[in-house]
Amino acid sequence: MSYEAHVEADGCIRVAIHDELTPADIDKAMQEILTARKEHGATKILCDQRDMKVPPSEIVVFETAKRFSGDAFSDMKLAILRNSIPEDHLFETVARNRTALARVFDDEGKARLWLNANNMRHTGTPRS
Repeated sequence: MSYEAHVEADGCIRVAIHDELTPADIDKAMQEILTARKEHGATKILCDQRDMKVPPSEIVVFETAKRFSGDAFSDMKLAILRNSIPEDHLFETVARNRTALARVFDDEGKARLWLNANNMRHTGTPRS
């Protein structure tokens, strides 16, 4: 498996991606996230992509962002942690355009601050 997922003590679902993330891995991880929400009441997701060697194709990213923007994930916040932030991150753009709460960070502390903030609505606030 190219990722690990678990619920942390603070209730955040941490997904750590290693090497390559396949569409099958994404499907399984999304199901695990929904199960963690049901079993633990978790609504925050930290997706650590810093060890990902081969990113999914743009169409896979687009489709995954659309899925995350759907009703099943409507009350969840997703912080994506990367080594650097591209100027236009496709996942963030697609998800936010559909009013989902998703944001890309290159600093874990800032990602956690955002996840723990009480901003459960899309505000369109630019990155700081």
